Amino acid sequence: MITSARVRLLEIDPDLGSSLTSDELAEARQLAVPVVTVERGDDDLAEVEQQGGFGALVLEGMVVGELRVGDQAGMRLLGPGDVVPLTKSPPPMLVAEASFRALPETRLALLGREVAFAVTHWPGLASALQLRAAQQSDRLAVQLVICQLPRVDQRLLALFWLLAELWGRVTPAGTTLPLKLTHEALGALIGARRPTVTLALRELSERGAIVHQAEGWLLLEPPPGASGEVERMRPPALVEDDGPSWAPIPDRRAVEAEEAAARSDSYETLKQTVAALRQQHARNQERFAQRLRELTATRERCAENRRRMARDQLNRSPRPSPSS
Repeated sequence: MITSARVRLLEIDPDLGSSLTSDELAEARQLAVPVVTVERGDDDLAEVEQQGGFGALVLEGMVVGELRVGDQAGMRLLGPGDVVPLTKSPPPMLVAEASFRALPETRLALLGREVAFAVTHWPGLASALQLRAAQQSDRLAVQLVICQLPRVDQRLLALFWLLAELWGRVTPAGTTLPLKLTHEALGALIGARRPTVTLALRELSERGAIVHQAEGWLLLEPPPGASGEVERMRPPALVEDDGPSWAPIPDRRAVEAEEAAARSDSYETLKQTVAALRQQHARNQERFAQRLRELTATRERCAENRRRMARDQLNRSPRPSPSS
């Protein structure tokens, strides 16, 4: 990483002074910030963070933001005019990994104490930085919607035009996008697998929507538009709660007493349940014994009836004569 001399912020990015008055602008033009050039890809911008500051303004090049939720990786690209946050904040619970990585030859203007002090004197500067952050958020929201397009070829074409807003150049042959993006990186940008991206790129090339060049892509087909009237989605609603939005912190002794009472009640309920089950078991045993006695008596009567019928049949059978 190379740190160059300090440069005046509003000279390298005049749009940041668009909300200032002429008098404020004359003073604010003296605001100088250090500029660093990343010679190689720097994971997490660790060396840049060591320079101090709450953020960095991308002047040239690209910063890659990577997110990972579980085994799924996502990516967003920041280019000239974007602000990269350098202050660490706890990631959301779902995010397993989050980092920013600058590509080689990327130039960054560090936003530190000088800028923080300047916005207290010129609130218009803070408004401009906030607007810049809102534009980045809007672009990220567009990328989120692109990931929901039904076909991967639609996602790729829409993504190329979104990236062209930062890096594209209009030429007589079409809009050129001077970016080298692997199929894996494109998949991370649109939420698709690498083999599916390869097939979609082939389809776009065969129909003449894009042309793969040595220095990136040539965009010939316009981005996908709306096919007709789109049904508006029903907005979400908060569940109304009539109860208080807060509750006093309970006393620890009172909580322990309530827990002990709950355990005692549970124990008594368990004892009553066990006693009722034992009584039910005793009644079931008595009914079973009675039923067994009835079955035994019935079996004995059947056996006696069979013996009597055998005797009767024997008495009715004719006896042989003496002559025979």
